[in-house]
Amino acid sequence: MSAGNPFPVSPVAKVSDYVRSSPDWAVIETDAFRSAISCARDFRTQVSGVARGADASPLRASRALAVVGDYGTGKTRLVVEALRYLHHERLDSHRIIAMSAAGADFVDLYRQFLKLLAGPEHRGQLRHLVTEHLRDVVVDHLRGGTLTRQVAEHLQDSDIDVVSVIENLGLPLAALLERLRAELTDVVGDHEMGTVLAALIEPTVRAQVWRWLDGGDPCSALRDRSVGGPIDTPGRALAAMTALVRLYRSRGWSLTLAIDEMHLLLDDHRAQGPPDPPEAGPARAADAPTGEASTGYVPMDHGIPRLFKRFLEDMISPGTARGETFVIMSGLPDLLHLFPADVAERISTTVTMAPFDERRTRDLIRTLLSLEHPAGERDDGIAPFEEATLADIVRFTGGQVRRILLLCRSAYQAVDEDASVSLDVLRDMAREQFSYVEVRDTFTTAWRLFGEQGWRAEAREGDPADPDGSAAIWLPLPEREETGCLVMFQGPVLDDADVCSVQERIDRALPSLGTGAQDRAAVRVLLVVNGYVARPLQKALQGRVDLALPYRHRRFADHLARATRHFREELGRKAAVAPTAGVVERLAELSAQQHRAQELLNGLTTVLDQVRTEQQRTAQRSRAAIESRGQADITLPAVREAPTGYSRIGYLIDQVHAELREVAKPQRVRLREAFRHQVYAPTGTVMPRWHTDEAITQVTSASWQMRTGLLLVLEETLLAFAESVYTVLRAADQDDIAPPRRALRQLCDQFTEVVECLTRELPPPDPASPVSTTSTPEPHDDFTLLLRRLGDNVFDKIFEDDFRRRW
Repeated sequence: MSAGNPFPVSPVAKVSDYVRSSPDWAVIETDAFRSAISCARDFRTQVSGVARGADASPLRASRALAVVGDYGTGKTRLVVEALRYLHHERLDSHRIIAMSAAGADFVDLYRQFLKLLAGPEHRGQLRHLVTEHLRDVVVDHLRGGTLTRQVAEHLQDSDIDVVSVIENLGLPLAALLERLRAELTDVVGDHEMGTVLAALIEPTVRAQVWRWLDGGDPCSALRDRSVGGPIDTPGRALAAMTALVRLYRSRGWSLTLAIDEMHLLLDDHRAQGPPDPPEAGPARAADAPTGEASTGYVPMDHGIPRLFKRFLEDMISPGTARGETFVIMSGLPDLLHLFPADVAERISTTVTMAPFDERRTRDLIRTLLSLEHPAGERDDGIAPFEEATLADIVRFTGGQVRRILLLCRSAYQAVDEDASVSLDVLRDMAREQFSYVEVRDTFTTAWRLFGEQGWRAEAREGDPADPDGSAAIWLPLPEREETGCLVMFQGPVLDDADVCSVQERIDRALPSLGTGAQDRAAVRVLLVVNGYVARPLQKALQGRVDLALPYRHRRFADHLARATRHFREELGRKAAVAPTAGVVERLAELSAQQHRAQELLNGLTTVLDQVRTEQQRTAQRSRAAIESRGQADITLPAVREAPTGYSRIGYLIDQVHAELREVAKPQRVRLREAFRHQVYAPTGTVMPRWHTDEAITQVTSASWQMRTGLLLVLEETLLAFAESVYTVLRAADQDDIAPPRRALRQLCDQFTEVVECLTRELPPPDPASPVSTTSTPEPHDDFTLLLRRLGDNVFDKIFEDDFRRRW
């Protein structure tokens, strides 16, 4: 919060907030809150019973909790409250591992898990657990002899260093370590992890063990013990997490594992293959053929839901372990559908985050206002907010908690000290808060998209250049001028007046298309809303609008293209004038797409010609210098340094820039090789031509030119984006104000739109090329996804960093 305003600047929670001793957020005891705390209370009771040595109850506690809801409904905050409850109970032999899946895969999740469970400050504890297993092995060994049986009983009940006992008694260390490895393998259920954990006893390889657990390559000592490649695949990461959980539980430790934004780990991977592929056999990395150890021993991409199923089953099943586990997952409403059906059934409790109604909204506002004043200095009201506006706050925000907080903060800041927050103030703040882009931005995106699809488009109605205006695009079907899709662009729909305005626009537009009331079925109306559609008004639009599409910066172009294509195909089937009408229409679209692609190719070829000419000039000016450098990388412009306090944003952009330079490196190397025949060796002989001829053949191909030009444009786009974002942040810091959310949202959205357009055209590298960095499409897809997500990641990190700076 900031001085004078009780509403948070950035109402975004983090799962790590549970460690705060005195939180600064309000807790509203909803039904969801009570259900989550009830699950945590059941788990605490179960853990307390285990710690006391009580017999396990036949009725197990609820140990798998799923918190689902839309963005901004308070899922993470609810998880934090459940973790805070357990954290302050101070349970014996209990650890809390709270992780976030945002911007991570299972390998990143494992590294978070390892850092929290067995990081540098907790390594002694993990080694102690392994040592306790060694103590059991030594005790069992000593009990086999008549003279050493008493020593075994004493060693079992004491804290004597078991390693020193082995040395002093001259016991066979190698044989005992082999038995320890076998026991750990049985406990953790994984040969590699059992072998590696047993090696923690040996001081000479202990450092290499920690390095392997952190994701490094195995040393020669570990490779000699059949340990495969690093933990760098989802299968290995989940297997390692499962092994560590089993190890802790085997010694009586209980664990609470919380994973926020769980849907991000499952959704993208699940789309790559069948939902329930056959499970892989129990093969180990040691059994894999040579060269396959680094890729894992199960089908990673297609089997991730199944891999996670095995991990989750192991976490929540009672088994024979002494410790208890409690899994808390949060995600979007479709989270449970991403699991295999038999896994979803094992999740005993599901809490659904419902939107706030007027009563809950009043409780939230009153509680936050009371934090600004000492006890007894304010009444039970919600001034400066008016009681009559509660319904409008819920209507404008759809009851979404994050939107309520943002709207109330803006409205509270907009009024004078003695003034009240009226409906007009709320409406103005809502329009500013929930309008992410202007009409001209979405209009331009849609216009470009329709051109890429090869559809004939006509601009109608208002001026798209007017930021407060409206516009429409008419997409007639070929040979049917009065049949088609009318795409209308509109600002936020927050009240009945906005609904009436949309209806009036439709009534004016249809006659201008030559469509009467009787021909309404020949037109599909698609409304693109630049902002937010209040939930109660969505039904009011359904009678006049075939589809209302609120602007979502992540998937706007894809959703718009899919919806428009569906409507056009539907109209084409209903009103076909000839059997060949569909074929003619598709040929026209393909022709338009080919024409646009040729124009882009011509432009990129011109750029490439300029690059080639400059290369020739450079080669002629400094032949000797080029020869000495060989294939050295060409210096490229660097990203400017991020403003103070925003290091994570700078790290994100620098990482993407480094990846972009690495992806473009084969292009630059190939250009050099295309002109190597102009450079003479020190002996005076000419370099071989066969290699340069091969390079010339490649650089003159259309696909290579397309890729080279697009990579150049992508880098310039990234540099321009970084410079613009840093300029905005520095200006806000100089004025000591919060960064302008709307301006930054527009910058990030524009960057995402440009990148999506460019990467759609970007061909993958030629796998046959001698300088290609890949032979499969996966790295190319990963690079494309990295670029497309950068805008959203930067926007999220900006306000997280700003929130931390102000704290």
